[in-house]
Amino acid sequence: MKTIIKSIPKIICVFLLTYFVVNVSFSQSANVSYEVKVDPTGITSTEGSSLSGSSCQELGTEEYSANIRIDNPTAGTNVCMTCDNNGNCTYGANTTLRTSSNVATSTFSVVYDLFEDDGGGRCNFDGGDDCRANSSFNIPFVVNYFPSALNSFGNSTSNLVYNAGSSTHTIRLANSWRYSGTANLITPTCAVQSTAYSAGGIVSWSVNLTAGVLYNFNNCTSASNDTYMRIYGSDGYTINAIGDDNCGALSSINFTPTTTGTYYIEISQYTRGALLLPGTLYYSIVTPTLGTLSTAGPIDFCDAGGNFVTAVSVSSATNGSVMWDWGSNNGVWNNNWIAGNNSGVCCFPKKVSNSDGNADRIRYRVVNGSCSVTSSTILIQNRYNEAPTNLVTTPTSFCEGSIPVTISLTANFPSSINMHGVVGFYSGSCGGTLLGTVAAGANSSAVSITIPAPSSTTTYFARYEPGSGSGCSNSACVQTTVTINTLSTAPTIATVSGTVCPNVNTTLTASGGVAGSGSNIVWYTGPNGSGSFLGTGSSIVVAPTSTTTYYARREGTCNNTTDASVIVNVKSYIYATNGAITSNYCTDNSGWNHFYVGNDIILSVQGDLSGAGVVTATIYDNGTYYQNTTNPALCSSNVNPGEQSFEMARSWNLDLNGGTPNGTYNVRFYHTVAEKAAVENAAINWMATYPACSYSYKYANPLGFYWFKNTGANYTAPDYDGLHLTGSSGTTSNGVNYAQLTGITSFSGGSGAVTLVPLDVLPVTLSSLNAICAEDKKSARIEWTTATEQNSSYFVVERSTDAVNWNAIATLEAAGNSVNTLNYSFVDNDIRQYDLVYYRLKEYDLDAAMMQSGIVSLNCVETTAGFDVYPNPANAQLNVLIYGIDKSKHVTFVITDLKGQQIKSIDGSLETENLLQLDVNSLAPGCYIIQMIQQNAMIKSMRFIKE
Repeated sequence: MKTIIKSIPKIICVFLLTYFVVNVSFSQSANVSYEVKVDPTGITSTEGSSLSGSSCQELGTEEYSANIRIDNPTAGTNVCMTCDNNGNCTYGANTTLRTSSNVATSTFSVVYDLFEDDGGGRCNFDGGDDCRANSSFNIPFVVNYFPSALNSFGNSTSNLVYNAGSSTHTIRLANSWRYSGTANLITPTCAVQSTAYSAGGIVSWSVNLTAGVLYNFNNCTSASNDTYMRIYGSDGYTINAIGDDNCGALSSINFTPTTTGTYYIEISQYTRGALLLPGTLYYSIVTPTLGTLSTAGPIDFCDAGGNFVTAVSVSSATNGSVMWDWGSNNGVWNNNWIAGNNSGVCCFPKKVSNSDGNADRIRYRVVNGSCSVTSSTILIQNRYNEAPTNLVTTPTSFCEGSIPVTISLTANFPSSINMHGVVGFYSGSCGGTLLGTVAAGANSSAVSITIPAPSSTTTYFARYEPGSGSGCSNSACVQTTVTINTLSTAPTIATVSGTVCPNVNTTLTASGGVAGSGSNIVWYTGPNGSGSFLGTGSSIVVAPTSTTTYYARREGTCNNTTDASVIVNVKSYIYATNGAITSNYCTDNSGWNHFYVGNDIILSVQGDLSGAGVVTATIYDNGTYYQNTTNPALCSSNVNPGEQSFEMARSWNLDLNGGTPNGTYNVRFYHTVAEKAAVENAAINWMATYPACSYSYKYANPLGFYWFKNTGANYTAPDYDGLHLTGSSGTTSNGVNYAQLTGITSFSGGSGAVTLVPLDVLPVTLSSLNAICAEDKKSARIEWTTATEQNSSYFVVERSTDAVNWNAIATLEAAGNSVNTLNYSFVDNDIRQYDLVYYRLKEYDLDAAMMQSGIVSLNCVETTAGFDVYPNPANAQLNVLIYGIDKSKHVTFVITDLKGQQIKSIDGSLETENLLQLDVNSLAPGCYIIQMIQQNAMIKSMRFIKE
């Protein structure tokens, strides 16, 4: 019978007003929204057949009224509909009676009052009104009708008929409803939950479901009853799933929503009716099942990307989706790595082990919403052949004779070492002679092994070896070499024969012995690595300036040897004996040609001798200085004794033997300091011994000394004077003094000398000699005065800019004979080109004898500080003309003898004039030096003669 009923189409129920009232009491669980209106066929009021009281018929037009109100869950509002017609009347079609949203009810009540109005208010039944039908009834719309979209009005209540005599009112209503809201909400979880329900109605619940999650709803353990379960979607009326007879006569539904939202669970009697028995709804998220693994592990991988050789797969997992997790070796799981039944082979994220000792691992979970089941752990064994970055030995090298007992080998890796293999250490070759294997410690990036030390240089190898059966290959090898360093022995230096010239390149060569590890021959000027470092290698070039011992030894990784040494004998500079002569010379690195006799250098010449052929150098030594013969006693008789000269005992000569000089030469003339001082002191003593001559130095060099050479044939001492040379002093490496004479363009030779000249010893008595600047500073006036003259012929005025080289600028005729004072003068018209000029006077008598005066100086440029003195020679008074200084500052004049001994100090004031007069009457006759000092600085000095 049940099967037949299921095939019956939907029945529209008709309620007769006079006898059909449904009174069903049950608990409506989920809220609903409903709407009721008059059916499109409307309300029909029938006139009837007579004018009796039971009929609506009356003469003329009948005025029909219908008052209808829909109640539940609260009282509704009356809706009045009317129709006027002389006969039957149909009216109120499609009039909305009530709309209720999200209310807790499963039944609505119809309250009606229909009549023909004969008086009073049209919609109120009152006196005179007749043909009335009024009452109420309940419509259990949830039981009677399926939910639908609101305003669809697929549910109708038909033929509510009231018979009053021959007149009848007929009401036909239409309604629609759907589930709404979230009242009576149940929330499924992974644990099965339940809620009991009562008989007497259709029960329902709202439930929030998540898309893609499998849920189960059932009442399988309830009392036996033929139930029907439906799941409505979020719109409240669309059936998403049904359950009938899934557990006997009772119901069960497994449902996976496609969208997330609020759904509605409904249980009714088959097919749609109020439940006859109470029961219990069970609901939960369905627990998934694990299924079967293709392998339980452990799983090896061999490549840098962490890829497995074969993926792990799952079969027969139910009620959920498979999600893979990976676990790091610190015990933490990182979920949702890969989704799907296959783990894949790509990119396992861990390659190394850590200190907790846990292996890397994977697992899978079958997940249904918040519910899941988890597999057992599948271990991952990393056997990737990651090669070490380097191999280090400790020590890296050692010397023979001090070999240690053991050494250590350490393989360093770029990250923590794989703990599932070993590090293999070898000698000879990669995979050659096995020295040992070591398993890495947890969280380590280095592995070490201790082995016996080798007796000779040995290369070692290390690699990572994943182990047999892993399917992985060994890594590449790294290597290192332990070096056994050898000892060195001393070399031998080749002897340097003969005696070499100073400052000439000499090659020293060392050889022999054993060159140990890292050794080189190192050269020094002192023993045991002392003195100056000279260089490295088997040979070096030296240029000693004197006899020198050189040392060489091997310096290596393991030891420094004892020294080898060699003496390089170098020719010595000497003060040659008289007549030393040689044509032998050697040329040094600076271009000096050293003339030597045996191993002794007697003279050195710098310059090009290549065009001279055979060159002969000779040194002469008189043993004492030379002195020309004069008679200074003549000075007392006013007779000029002539110049007095002193020449050094030693002289030199260079004979080019007809060769041609080429360019400029320098000469080093080796002489003793005493030989030069002898002539200087002799001149000083001569001047002191013969003050009557008032001698002065002929040349203005210090102490009158000058170097000179002849310009003709070979030099033969003494010449006393000649071509003056510029000389400077020096000392050789072996302490020999020399004068370096420069600017020589021709030879033969020369020496050094001092020449003195007497003053005022001719028949002409010179009273004064002065030089005065003109006011315009452009010219100078030279004035002199004679007290007496005898047989005088003429005067020659000479000018110099250095008091050494003189030029005649004027010749004036003398008086001849005179006993009276005579004044002479000459104007030097243009001296603007000179800062400082010197003048002197030569007087020639009729016998051609000559007298030379002292020197006066003049500076007409006032911007240069200085002074002039006159008369010079002076007697009692010395006039000092000062120029170019600050007159407001104090001036001191200091007079010294030629030895520098201070004789007198005189203060002067310049506030009123430039001319000072100094009293020198107390000075003994002789030659003096006067210095002008201002603010502790010497401004100028010059010589004067005191008569």
